[in-house]
Amino acid sequence: MAASNASANNKITDKDGDSIDMNHGTMPEVRVHGDPDLEELAELGLDLCDIVDFSTNLNPCGPAPAVLAAIRNADPVPYPDPQGRRVKRAIAAMAEVEPARIAFGAGAAALLWDLARLLTRKHPDRPAVLELPCFAELPAALRSEGSAIVEVAEPEPAKLVDTHTLSQAIDQHRPAFVGVSRPTSPGGQLRDFEGLAALADVHSEIPFVLDEAFLTLSEGHADRNRALPPNVIRIRSLTKDHAIAGARLAYLIAQPPLVRELEAARPPWTLSSAALAAVHAIADSELHLEESRQQLRAWRTSLAMSLEPHGLVPLPTTTAYRLFDARPRMGQNPRAATRLRRMLLQVGVLVRDATSFGLPGHVRLCARPPEDQARLLAALRKLPS
Repeated sequence: MAASNASANNKITDKDGDSIDMNHGTMPEVRVHGDPDLEELAELGLDLCDIVDFSTNLNPCGPAPAVLAAIRNADPVPYPDPQGRRVKRAIAAMAEVEPARIAFGAGAAALLWDLARLLTRKHPDRPAVLELPCFAELPAALRSEGSAIVEVAEPEPAKLVDTHTLSQAIDQHRPAFVGVSRPTSPGGQLRDFEGLAALADVHSEIPFVLDEAFLTLSEGHADRNRALPPNVIRIRSLTKDHAIAGARLAYLIAQPPLVRELEAARPPWTLSSAALAAVHAIADSELHLEESRQQLRAWRTSLAMSLEPHGLVPLPTTTAYRLFDARPRMGQNPRAATRLRRMLLQVGVLVRDATSFGLPGHVRLCARPPEDQARLLAALRKLPS
């Protein structure tokens, strides 16, 4: 099936009676991530050690010491367990589910690609319904399968698509699956748990792919082990929680039949020995994560307060990261985010240009320690006002 998006006149009505274009906010096809571009740094005469990085959503408190030790002490000689069966028990106990419901992946991106391939091949004549903005890898995976995409978005970047609107889109298109995030990225909005559960329950025959990559460090962390209907597939990123992006470690929670299908449809050795070694240490690191959440809340507040006088308007968030409207600072430039990102990078500070999320007027910053925030403020003072 040729890749396509919802047409411009494909509209539904939200619960307030307002018409919503389901193609509003279409995500660009270019896949952009928040990490530094080494070639760009070299072009500017910079090295990684020269910049402070506000662009990524990794836990700025870093990993627990035991997690780092486990990775460094991993034996790289023998083959790792093909499906990580020996460590599924540790994750299953942490998530309060049976081990048969767990599957590992080399990061959330790998799991999203696996699921997109598996679910769309079951129903090649059906589109996927995606709530926007979303992680760029999910639409990229769908495009690689030639699958149609119905994109549902609200015009306001800090506002969620309401459940009534999503339900209408599902009824209208009968999708192969629905893709939603909790919390969202880049906005950090947290969908009501009960509302999401009710939506999935009403559409019990449709799989829901729920991206929970940032849930643990958000204000919704207490929902991690609350049960959702069996058609919801939950994806968790341990690399985000513990700032070990190089280890590539994520898992999903789904019903055992789907987990078995997923494992049968991909190669063995999903995770490296280093990633598997980290799992047991991660399962015992709840205190570190709680301390991180408390620290990040304080840093997030101070970041917003310090940037608003510089023309960067903070949007509401429930996470360690938040969107800032850069247009007041940049004289309402239609490419405000791209221009501000480049100007800041030239003086050693990297922020995330949200143009890749369909938000060219906004930048996303993750909370960081006071000394890094001081560098950001100093960098802003160097820029033309």
